[in-house]
Amino acid sequence: MIRQDASALYRRFIGPRWFWKVNASGDSNAELNLDLRATIGTGVGRFFARSNQLRFAGSAGPAYSIERYSQQAARDLSLGVVSLLFEYFTERLWQTDVSVSMDFLPVLNQSGRIRMEGDIEGRHEIVKDFFIKLRVFASLDSRPPTDGTTKQSDFGITTSLGWQFK
Repeated sequence: MIRQDASALYRRFIGPRWFWKVNASGDSNAELNLDLRATIGTGVGRFFARSNQLRFAGSAGPAYSIERYSQQAARDLSLGVVSLLFEYFTERLWQTDVSVSMDFLPVLNQSGRIRMEGDIEGRHEIVKDFFIKLRVFASLDSRPPTDGTTKQSDFGITTSLGWQFK
């Protein structure tokens, strides 16, 4: 099945541990019969831990989303977003990065509907600037607005080899 996604995030510090953010994303997922989902949001967040090796943050704020499912007219949805982020970095002999992100999106104008998006990503440097990456992603919608033939969840694993130019 085909799954496409793109996202952008701007984060600005408003204190030693506080920040505000603006994010935009777009995705489609044939497994979920989702032709298009475009979301734009903002929020305020706080780093609970932040060092050279570790970052742990949470944020919350409003978002607006437009969805179009296969064989269904477009629907406008108002969302509230709660996000968690955990990142770990090390640069001993080889560089290793691990990140976990979760977004919880309760749909405010449809009682009981919750969307959740999650990513776990690991990247390990094999030799100088050459790395391997593993990513596990999941998408869940407790009540997708379709005729009942659409799956509620999708997940997948991607691997890649890469070279970083510095």
